[in-house]
Amino acid sequence: MLIVGSAITATTDCRSHGASVSGSPSIPAAFRTACGHPGSHVTITKVQVTISHRVCDLTGVEVDDNGVGVTIPAYGEAAAFLDTVSGVVQLVAEVDPRTGDVTIHE
Repeated sequence: MLIVGSAITATTDCRSHGASVSGSPSIPAAFRTACGHPGSHVTITKVQVTISHRVCDLTGVEVDDNGVGVTIPAYGEAAAFLDTVSGVVQLVAEVDPRTGDVTIHE
């Protein structure tokens, strides 16, 4: 499944953020505004982040990394952006089938 998103509403570096949502574990700032809002757009500047579904539902949120985007799929599914010229997968969003936690990586 290939899904591409391109609009931008928030940007974050996913390496470290101390703020939290409702007293929950840390969530990067850009993701906080997208929690529970399918169709929202988040732009990240560093990849390799896992967001707990328990504190932030990212289902249907579009994530963009340097012009490459994916839409967060449902539980147990994965979405990826595949460069059809080079054949390289550039951005992956995986949702844990048990917890719903979202992992975004290259």
